Parts: sequence; C-alpha cells; structure tokens
Amino acid sequence: MSHMRREMEDMREEMKMMRRDVTVLSEKFDMENTNFRRQKDEESSVREQMDRRFGDMDDHLKYHEALLKNQKWKYEDLPVYYDDPSDHPFFATIKDLTCDMRYGRADGTIELINHDGSRYDDDDEHFQSHWKQFTDALEEYQYALKCMPDEKDTRLNIYHLELTPSVLELLDDALRQTHFKKFCLLCGRGWVGNLALDGINFAISYLDRNPILKELDLSHNNLSEDDHVSQLCDVIKAHPSVESIQLHGCFAREGTLNGFDVLCSLLTAGEINVKNIVFSGNDVSTGGNRFISDFLATNSALEILNLSRNRLDDGDATLIAGALKINTKLRLLDIRSNSIQTQGLNALKVALFDGTSLSSAADSNHTCYIDIERIDDHTNSLVQTGVINFPLDADEYDNPDTQYAPKACRQKKIYSLLSMRNRDCSNAHYLDEVPVEIMPEMLIAIQEYARHCDVDVDVKALSIVFEIMRRWDKALSICESSISDGCGM
Repeated sequence: MSHMRREMEDMREEMKMMRRDVTVLSEKFDMENTNFRRQKDEESSVREQMDRRFGDMDDHLKYHEALLKNQKWKYEDLPVYYDDPSDHPFFATIKDLTCDMRYGRADGTIELINHDGSRYDDDDEHFQSHWKQFTDALEEYQYALKCMPDEKDTRLNIYHLELTPSVLELLDDALRQTHFKKFCLLCGRGWVGNLALDGINFAISYLDRNPILKELDLSHNNLSEDDHVSQLCDVIKAHPSVESIQLHGCFAREGTLNGFDVLCSLLTAGEINVKNIVFSGNDVSTGGNRFISDFLATNSALEILNLSRNRLDDGDATLIAGALKINTKLRLLDIRSNSIQTQGLNALKVALFDGTSLSSAADSNHTCYIDIERIDDHTNSLVQTGVINFPLDADEYDNPDTQYAPKACRQKKIYSLLSMRNRDCSNAHYLDEVPVEIMPEMLIAIQEYARHCDVDVDVKALSIVFEIMRRWDKALSICESSISDGCGM
C-alpha cells in the first residue's frame, strides 16, 4: 500500500509540473499571439497610410494632368439667338464657373445663382450646352477638391434655379465622386410639383453618397412628402460626418406635414452627430408636448438650435428653461418671433441666472445664449435681446480664458449677486453658514471673479471683502486664529 501511495504522490507531482509547464506555454502563446496581433495592427496601419499617400499622390497627379489638358480647352459657345444676350446673365455665370474649374481658378466654392429668375426649357439647345459643359467640369473638379487642405470648407450652393429633370440627371452623375463639405439647395421661385420633388430626391441622394458632407441646407423647399422626411432622417442618422441641417420655411401651416412632428424626428435622427439645426418658420406648435425640453435635457451633441418664427408659447419656454438647468452643450437657442411673453421670458432668465443664492447662481446654465424678444416697458413693443449668457464661436467656447466662456459667465454671475447684496450690506448675513476654514479661499475668489466684471459692475472687490470682514461675526475667529498661529511660530 505504501508503495502505491508513493507512486500516486509521484504522479500528482508530475501532474503539477505538467500543469505548470502548460501554464507557462499558454502564457508564452498568449504573449506571442498579442505580439502577432500588434504586428498585424501595425502592418494594417502602415498599409492604410501607404494607400492614403498613394491615393493622395494619384489625386494630385490627376489634378495636374487635368490642368495641363485644359490649357488647350475652349468653352463651346453656341450661336446666341436671343435678342439681347445681356438679358440672360445666368449663361455668363455658368460659363465663368465652368472656366474657373477647368483652369484651376476655383477656390472650393461653386455658387450657382439665377439672379433674374428666368426659366429655361429642357429642349433649349443653348441651355443644355451650358449645363453639359458645367457638369463635365464639375465631375473633373473632384481631383481639385481632394487636393485641398482638410480645414478648407468646400461648398456647392444652388440658389433660385428651376432644375429640370435632364439637368438634375447631369448634376447627379457629375457629383457621384465630387464631394463638397457643404451643400445648399434653395428652391427656385415658384418651384412646385414634380420639379420640387425631384430636387429634394436629388439633394437627399447627394447627402447619402457624400461621406464628407458636414452641412446641408434645404431651406425654402416645400417638403410635403412624408417619405422625404423619413429618407432624410434615415440618412442623417447613418451619416458619419453631417453636423448641420437647415430647413428654414419648409413646412407651411397649410402643408400636409406637421412641423412639430418633423422636428421631433429630426432631433432624434441627429442626436449623436448633429450640432446645428435650423428649423425656423415651420409653424411648430407643441400643444404642451414635452419632447423638445426632454430632448435638451439629454445633453445631446446639439449646440445650436434655431426655432425662431414658430408658435412656441410660455409653457414651452418654461419647459425649456427646466431643461437648460441640466443641459451644458447648447450654445445658442434662437426663439425670436414666437408667442413667448413675460412669464416664459422670466422662466428662461431664472434658468440662466438664479439669484436666489450663491449656490443657485453657480448652478445656473452658463453655456447657452438665448436669442429672444422682450416687451419694452416704455414703448410696449418687442425688442430683440440676448438673455444673460453670450454667443460664442466653438473655439471661444472651448477656451476657458475667453471673457464670456462658461467659466467666466459663472464667475460673473456670482460676483454680480455679491455686488447687489453689497449695496445693502447683506452679504455677511447670507454667508453666516459658511465654515470659517473656507472663508479665506472665498475672499480670494471674490477678487478673482471681479476681473470679469470690471466694466459691468461698479462695486469693487475690496468693497465686498471689507463689508464681509466688517459685519461677519466669524471674521474675528479668523483674525484670532491667524494671531495665535503667528505666536506659535
């Protein structure tokens, strides 16, 4: 039996050694596998960089090849059979743009404007010739766009043009690989029926195909089809780069679509990426629905929201005010020309500056500038005003040293409240609950906050400090503590 026990013990030891060996081998395998994956990742990264560089080189080569080829290119003018060519300035505009793209003079902005509002038929040979030469140049212009710096905001603007089916087809083909970062299609005067529907389909299709498009402006187009709204929202939701959507005056009161319902769909679709939404002049009336305020309370990516010229009321303003106490992303809210009166305005003011206490002032919204109108007490008329905070560009907003950045606004409001209380010497009363230990830091902060208010407040920091130290009962404790510490040394 003892012999068998020894054999069993020997076998257990061998098993332990084998397990240790397997563990060591497993760790080595994991290490090798990790190294292998890292090498694969590095290889993939190098390949991507090489592909990108070779792609850039190829684009530059094609761009310069096109420039050389176009040195001999001539614009084909058909015989002008109009009584007076100057009556049709659009032909001159489209010719100039075509030549600019062909000869390398275009700077990344292509702007087609039909100033005279003339209409042209599809069977107009002169009209078709201009468009064909323009779209051929536009297709070739893709290489110039790819060679431009990343920070360059390239744009294609089409204003007041009645785009016929044949022209839309030419543009659609030309823009398949010609990608601008900003695209604006403002409807032609009197653009109705199938022409309007085809134009919207073209714009949505371009957004869907263009992976670098950041801004889309379809203002003043009649979006009367529910399918258009659904397609637009689906594309926005799935798009990797779109940040700005402008739909001013697209949903009239007599239209088939409800402006508020469309706004809800648009906000939901863009909650991840979209930073700027212009939805003014679309007859938005919430009927007490909380969707807008609930959405703002989620602190989405949205930084600019333009809801001017709609039908928001005091109830909507009060709900939005509640959301702004939570939201820290929204930089600009434009609600001019709505039905917001004194009650709603006061609610918004409290959201941006609650002067009940220093804590409530500090917890107010310091990021959002509200563009609204108020009732002038003397003239009883509407006057445009900004409430409390200040409009900032994105770079100013991110810079804490900017005079009106959120941190500075917070300090400005706290100091303003201290200044108001200083006039009736009531700061000591309100600070009665402040622990003695943090009072020195508070007095230092008061002097620091004062630098944001030198222009707007006539009460100096020294006056506030003197008032607090003179009237605050606990000030004596600070002095006694300082004296005793000095003696101890």
